[in-house]
Amino acid sequence: MATPESVIEIGSTGVRLLVSEFSPDGKQSILDRSEMPLHLGKDVFTEGVISQETQNRIIQILKRYKEQIAGWGLTPQDCSCFATSAFRDAKNADPVMDRILVQVGFHVRIVDGIEENKLMYLAVSDCLKNSPVDYTKGDSVFLEVGGSTTELML
Repeated sequence: MATPESVIEIGSTGVRLLVSEFSPDGKQSILDRSEMPLHLGKDVFTEGVISQETQNRIIQILKRYKEQIAGWGLTPQDCSCFATSAFRDAKNADPVMDRILVQVGFHVRIVDGIEENKLMYLAVSDCLKNSPVDYTKGDSVFLEVGGSTTELML
């Protein structure tokens, strides 16, 4: 049996957790998932910082996820934890990431816009791989409407 892997995404509107495992032939089996709302974007895009209240909510959510992944034999060090545009734009992102590391043990990595686009493209491509429409044979447009950004990929 494959070892479970986990990933957390801290976005502008929520914090998402996915636990999955991959078989030797590369097929993914989703074992567990959670999504909790968070108004991170509202803070950052109106005030420029992550408020104390929102920081407390992030810590609360990540403590819950820490317990959830522990049920799969995983620790925060085993989990990839990413933050997107709201964290990128927050003036206090570094101290908030330090607080998360100290209080919960997750090392948060901020994904830049180009990498975020690439990851979105890979995710959409994976979802469409068995589609009857072959988007790779011609020009295609991917439109991703996020909590704080709208991305267009050609």
